Parts: sequence; structure tokens; C-alpha cells
Amino acid sequence: MLKSNQYDFIICGAGCAGLSLLMRMIKSGKFGDKKILLIDKEEKVKNDRTWCFWENEKGFFEEIVYRQWDTILFLSDDYNRSMNIAPYRYKMIRGVDFFRCCFEEINRQANIEVVCGDVKGWQYEKEDLILEINDQAFRLAGLGTKIFNSIYKPGTRQKETIKLLQHFKGWRIESPVPCFNPAEATIMDFRVSQQYGTTFVYVLPLDSNSALVEYTLFTKELLQKEQYDEELKDYIARFLKINEYSIKEEEFGVIPMTNEKLAFAGNGWQIGTAGGQT
Repeated sequence: MLKSNQYDFIICGAGCAGLSLLMRMIKSGKFGDKKILLIDKEEKVKNDRTWCFWENEKGFFEEIVYRQWDTILFLSDDYNRSMNIAPYRYKMIRGVDFFRCCFEEINRQANIEVVCGDVKGWQYEKEDLILEINDQAFRLAGLGTKIFNSIYKPGTRQKETIKLLQHFKGWRIESPVPCFNPAEATIMDFRVSQQYGTTFVYVLPLDSNSALVEYTLFTKELLQKEQYDEELKDYIARFLKINEYSIKEEEFGVIPMTNEKLAFAGNGWQIGTAGGQT
């Protein structure tokens, strides 16, 4: 599976953290002579997630920003406010655009090897690195190899540790009639039921006829699959007042949210979710 028995850098996880790190390494021009291994359990070809973030100037991934807003709306039962956030802008990057942008650049680099597999773990034996991918162990010359790991593995429960799941289901919907204000994004709408825990919906208009509508919860347990769909249907009908629409894309995700002290990986760094960045 692996083409080499020695790597200078190994990046475990081709998500937002791993790919952002690798793209910056490439763009710096300082790692062209280093062997780099990137591992993820699946090919990144689906539009299965969306990233949104604040910036007050052009950013590293500006060319793939799909939409951006300088006005955001907050809604609850007892407080509503539309806010202009200039000089900041709320930016949206689609997963499929991010992955395409990164892998087009990565595939041009002769020093970077990409492997599809599930990283089970690694350990050092004297000067060797034993890297487990799927059910196979690879013995590598490990002295000097730096590992960046973004694969989160829950540890044992610690006193006063909070462990929640941020889970969400989103639909990109289109309506035959104009229903949305493309200049304003609903960042949080808390008017939905709070029966399961902290829950809100956000609405990111793509144009006057389409938007990404996402139902989001912070709870200990996931809902049943059909519950997400029912809540989305209810929100679209009750709050957006849209009765006729089509679902063009769906996305679903689960992100661990915790304040636990995460274990150091050894001869490397924890990044992304594994580094406590959620």
C-alpha cells in the first residue's frame, strides 16, 4: 500500500485541519524536498459538508468562497436582531470545492503520497515507526518522522469533562418563487423546539430562490434519522412559509464537542478536532 519506508511528515486525516495544513506547507515552498504521506479513510469527492467562518479581509482560500454575507440575522422567542458585521464577512465554502482545490494542488506534488485507509494507530519501536492502516502494520524508519493527527478518539471520562455531540442535517432547497434575501444569512434561529437540548436552525441564502437550511443540535445522543427530516420540514413550512420546494442536496455530520484534555500523540501534534479545536 505504501510506496516508501520513510516519511518526513505524516498527516492523518484529510479534513479541514489536515488539508489546510498541507496546503500551507505546499504554498510556503519550504517542503518540496520532504516526503509527505496523507492518509484518510475515504476519498474526498462528495459535497457532504459546508464550512462557514468570519474574516475581515481576503483569506487563504478566498478563490473558493462560494457565498458571503455582511449582514446576519439572530432569532429567538424573545430577541430578534439583524446585524451588519462590517468590516467582517461571513463566508461559506462548500466541501466539494475545498476538496477539489486541495487535491488538484496535492496531486501536482511528486513528494506527496495520498493513501486511502483507516489509521488504527502507531507506535515507536526503537528507531522504527509502526503505522497501522486498516488491518495492516507498516514498519517505517521513524526517527525524525513528524505526525500530524486530526483523528479524534475519545479518552476515558475525566472528572467534570463535558462530552456533547454537535450533529446536523442540512438541505439545499430550491423554490419556484423568490423566498430568500441573498444579502442576509440567518446564523441562528432558536425558535425551534428545545426538547432535545440546545437546538437552532441556520439559513444561508444562495440566491433569492435557494438556500442551505441546516438543523443543528448540541446533545449527548443523536436523533433518529427521520426526526431530522421532520424538523427540517416543519421549520421550512412554519418559519420560512415555503410550501413548494425541491431538495437538491443533503448533508449530515456529527462533531464531538468536549473540554477533555486530549492525549499527546508522541513525536507529533494533534490538530483539528483531535487537537481540541472544536
